[in-house]
Amino acid sequence: MLCLFYNKYMEIKAIFGILSSVVLIIGGVPYLIDIHKKKVHPHILSWLGWSFITALGGSAMLASGSQWVVALLFANTLLCFGIAGYSIVRKVGVWSTSIYDFLFFGLGILGLILWQVTGSPIIALILAIIADLSFGLPTILKTYKDPESETYFAWLASTASGLLSLFAIENFNFSEVAYPAYLFTFDIIVLFLVLKVIRKKENIVLNAMEEYLDIVDENNNITGEKKLRSLIHKDGSWHRTVHIYYFMKKNNDYYFLVHLRSKEKDLCPNMWDTRFGGHLKSGQDVKQTLISELEEEIGLRADINKFIPGPILKRDDLPNNEFTYVYYYPGLEDINNLKFFDNEVQEVKWLSAQDIAKGIKNNSNDWAPSLKGFESIYKYLIDFQGSK
Repeated sequence: MLCLFYNKYMEIKAIFGILSSVVLIIGGVPYLIDIHKKKVHPHILSWLGWSFITALGGSAMLASGSQWVVALLFANTLLCFGIAGYSIVRKVGVWSTSIYDFLFFGLGILGLILWQVTGSPIIALILAIIADLSFGLPTILKTYKDPESETYFAWLASTASGLLSLFAIENFNFSEVAYPAYLFTFDIIVLFLVLKVIRKKENIVLNAMEEYLDIVDENNNITGEKKLRSLIHKDGSWHRTVHIYYFMKKNNDYYFLVHLRSKEKDLCPNMWDTRFGGHLKSGQDVKQTLISELEEEIGLRADINKFIPGPILKRDDLPNNEFTYVYYYPGLEDINNLKFFDNEVQEVKWLSAQDIAKGIKNNSNDWAPSLKGFESIYKYLIDFQGSK
């Protein structure tokens, strides 16, 4: 009778272990879809590190005699590696948000090396947890700074998976409990960050630092009201922006300086763009914004007299309703004197108007502007130059 009870007990444990892995995969699939849609920005160092360290943790637990809990860790290994790889392919992954990311990654690698030289499964397990946490801290820091860079469902599923893994534990000793308990704790912390539960008080400080924008009506008249930029993009209030096209003419062809937008941008992150620019801050006029945006994004102190005025566009793409003041700025082919800041621009290069149009047509998901929008901007410049 006792033997029968024990067998049933172990079968229940096995079911929890299987459910844990299934829930983890269920959460991973929509996360991969969000990567495909460029809605999330996984930290590549974290996911790559996790893919190795969870494999080591599973190996350590297998060596200590565990069985079903290991299923969670090896399923996690495959999922982590897939997320890291696909975020690189889709160009949405974040490599670093600070120098500390590489420090933590280095600590994780150190834990990996130390695991190789130890012969004790318990010590290996401890080193695996330390290394896992080291790999995970960049994701915690990234999510703390930008909760919108993650989606809650994946972390909710991961937390539920971790909870189920605790019920799959066969023997309540350190070698069995340590890793699942750590994973559950880590996942619920990230979930709280994504849901902004941990950041509620901090948001007050962040809002004090966030820029205010002047609100305009549908006819581009200033209303006298101002709002935080984040709120404007949520409620669809009308506001003003500037777009600057940095161009040159070479061999009768027009070239534009295109740039890969930062992964940290709230609009069109990690996408190629043909224009520089930004929002008019409260109390700031168009000329001030033109000067400040080029200096902030490419380190150029522009001559206000060299700007070529373009059209004023009314863009009602909810929830981003804005009036955009378009300007062109003639530049030099040599861009070595320009300075590109990581929080604004990742990469720049000259492309002809024909190559830009071809790139947008063939790979529209990689470009911020639409083909129709760029062609109209290009035509305006051609017409202006031809009228001189």
